[in-house]
Amino acid sequence: MSIEAWAAVADRIGIGANTAVLDVGCGSGGFCALAAARGATVHGVDADPAELERARGRVPGGEFRLGLMEDLPWPDDAFEAVTG
Repeated sequence: MSIEAWAAVADRIGIGANTAVLDVGCGSGGFCALAAARGATVHGVDADPAELERARGRVPGGEFRLGLMEDLPWPDDAFEAVTG
C-alpha cells in the first residue's frame, strides 16, 4: 500500500495525537510510522520476527509483539483504531 493510501486511511479514521492504534500484520511498521508521526500511540502485531525487528527500528517508541490476529495479546477495547 502507498503512503498516500495510508494517509487517507489515517485521515478517514481520525488518527492523531494520543490515538491508541493497533496495526494487525504490521510488517516492517510503515503504517505505524505514519501514525506515530501524527502523535498516535502505536502497537503492532506480526507473525514474522524479522519484520517486527524492522518495525521496532522504524518506530522505537512503538510496542510490537509477535503473534497472530486470531489471538491478540491485548485486552478487548484497548485501542481507538485497529488497522490491518
